[in-house]
Amino acid sequence: MNDQGDERVGGTPGVADSRWLDRWWPLAEIGDRAEIGRPRDERWAEAIEHVRRGLALAIDYAADPRRDVAGTLTGYRDGRQVLPVPDGSMDLTAHVLFESLTAGGALGRLVTQREALLELGLRGTRPSYDGDPASYMSSLSEAGAEAELLARSGLGEHRWLMIERSGDEER
Repeated sequence: MNDQGDERVGGTPGVADSRWLDRWWPLAEIGDRAEIGRPRDERWAEAIEHVRRGLALAIDYAADPRRDVAGTLTGYRDGRQVLPVPDGSMDLTAHVLFESLTAGGALGRLVTQREALLELGLRGTRPSYDGDPASYMSSLSEAGAEAELLARSGLGEHRWLMIERSGDEER
């Protein structure tokens, strides 16, 4: 892609990227798009090596090669999704293929954001009116924000990859 957003078929991937594609995002035909995650997977593996005790957490909408046959590359400007153009005027992003993040042997727990937040006690349920309008409005606003984070067809479908270290693991 050039800085005007015009796309072209790229060159042949190197051996390591071809192996990654064959395993995680096999292409059906020339011109298919995939976001090669090998460099990201390697950086994630390096990052979690530094976690001696605590929780490493990756959160993303999660790519699915069966669903995302045109890839997931998109742009964001001023909080709105726009066509991706690498001209410096926007943030560019591509969703993470979480299954490949665990391939380096980092066993973790992969759950939806909804599952994780429900475990943490968020409910997003409408509060009962307690006779205090200000308190009720505050509770109602909080419940609405929680419901948005838990929504099955929205933010609740983000994936969380959690790798916890107690400090007792052998390196």
